[in-house]
Amino acid sequence: LGSSSMSPSALIDAMTTETLGGDGAACVETIRLAGPAMDVGFHSTKTIVACALITGGVRVFEYDEHAYRGQTDDSAELTPARRLVKLKPHGAACRAAQFAEDTLLTASSDGTIAAIDVEAGKVMARLND
Repeated sequence: LGSSSMSPSALIDAMTTETLGGDGAACVETIRLAGPAMDVGFHSTKTIVACALITGGVRVFEYDEHAYRGQTDDSAELTPARRLVKLKPHGAACRAAQFAEDTLLTASSDGTIAAIDVEAGKVMARLND
């Protein structure tokens, strides 16, 4: 399961400001999490981001990358990200989140790997160390 050289918090900040607007204008409200993100994973073809949390939880959000594209009006409302999944598939910190098609694979420091059906919002399979 891959990772980035940027911290998960920096990736989320980049996603919600520079990356989506293209011109530096924010398009999506900042995603607020209950605890620190250990990793984030972006879907390769959909506007979906998964956050692996230190609590063992996983949150998946959908955002509209075209909202307010090109607008420079600072007073424009930001589009909130819509939460698709809220689960706690691990008993310890969720350390990685990576999409494989429409399945989210997560790994934890407790030695488990979970396969999550994002559409159904359920754990499909779990491997234990």
